Amino acid sequence: MTIYKFIGYIFFFCICSLHHPGAAETKPEVNTLDKEKWENISSGLDYSEDEKEEEPEPKKAEQKAEPISQGVDPSFLAPLLKIAGFILAIALLGFILARILPSLLSNGNARVENRISIDAEEELKEENIAEWPLQKLLNKYIQEGDIRNAIRIYYLMALQLLHLNGFIKWEKDKTNSRYVMEFASHERSKDFSTLTRIYETTWYGQFIPDEAMFAIAKSQFTMFNAQFPMPDEK
Repeated sequence: MTIYKFIGYIFFFCICSLHHPGAAETKPEVNTLDKEKWENISSGLDYSEDEKEEEPEPKKAEQKAEPISQGVDPSFLAPLLKIAGFILAIALLGFILARILPSLLSNGNARVENRISIDAEEELKEENIAEWPLQKLLNKYIQEGDIRNAIRIYYLMALQLLHLNGFIKWEKDKTNSRYVMEFASHERSKDFSTLTRIYETTWYGQFIPDEAMFAIAKSQFTMFNAQFPMPDEK
């Protein structure tokens, strides 16, 4: 019975709610707003979304850093180039002087020393060139392998023969160029000039020929000297 009573109460309560005068549906009071008043109120308002000014985006960092210039500032290079050029000029001048001065000095010495030295051997102390035992000295130097002195003796033998045959006048202090000039009118003058150059190159130029070159020089001296035999052999 209790359950039936509870259900009955609920049913009764629902009925009462539907028919209760206070439960009648009432429309809520709406506060109406005058249109003109509304416009006056809302006239100063802006309901549109403010357009945000787009702030300039910060410049993106360059993805690649500018490559470091591999060149050198010309203003920095200028003094270095001047110094390098100055050093190069001095080096070039020194090189030229080193090449020229010895030849100038040797030429100057040749003018003074371009004469036959006859004081080296005791056998050549005689003033008369006809008395010099040149063949004996030649054999000695060839045996010793002294090519420079052997060529020197060959040249002295040529001067001895030319002097004895009257083509030149030998003097102790006369230069070789003077002998060449005295013999210039002879048909063998070119051969004598060649022999003179061979002698001077070997003796004054400190040039030592090898065996092959000495053989050629020996042949030329021998052929030339054979053209002018000793007077007592004629």
